[in-house]
Amino acid sequence: MPIRRALLMAEKSPGHCVLALNYAAETTEVLLYLGRVAPMYVWAYAKRGWSGRLTRVGDLKRYRVGAINMAELRLLLEQEGVAYEPLQISGKGAQMLAAGRFDVLLSDIGPALETANSVAPLERRLVVLRADRWLACHPKTSPLVVAKLRLALREGLFAESTEPIWSRHGLSDYYQQVRREWPGATKP
Repeated sequence: MPIRRALLMAEKSPGHCVLALNYAAETTEVLLYLGRVAPMYVWAYAKRGWSGRLTRVGDLKRYRVGAINMAELRLLLEQEGVAYEPLQISGKGAQMLAAGRFDVLLSDIGPALETANSVAPLERRLVVLRADRWLACHPKTSPLVVAKLRLALREGLFAESTEPIWSRHGLSDYYQQVRREWPGATKP
């Protein structure tokens, strides 16, 4: 289900959890964060062949920027004085970039949208932010369920034993990339 609906259910209904949630300090009173499950890299993307130059976050000031709506990213951009258009539906960012709504898209787009066959072939230009995704549940979720989830998190989503599952769904490259780049992928 959409993340906002899942988050609302987890905040209001014991027994509900949200997988791959961005950590937000303002929700720690209404959610129980059980552990990190995956890394999230927010990249500055541009259309393939774009002639702009990005070497640091401050360089974004020179361009029209669209950005996923995420607290950590908003704070970073505001600190750097970067004007941006927050995307209410982050999945539309690639199409908006292709349509020329902005020059640079700040997003955590998956590998599928970076290929030549996508709606708008994109290029990664700069890592803007690295954050973690978490598993979070309603604070009154059964302690037995919480204990089982924490046990499962010790091995992790990117453990060697999970590789066949990633492969079966065509995500071997992503699995390998995460294991290379994210220290939390191979450590409990």
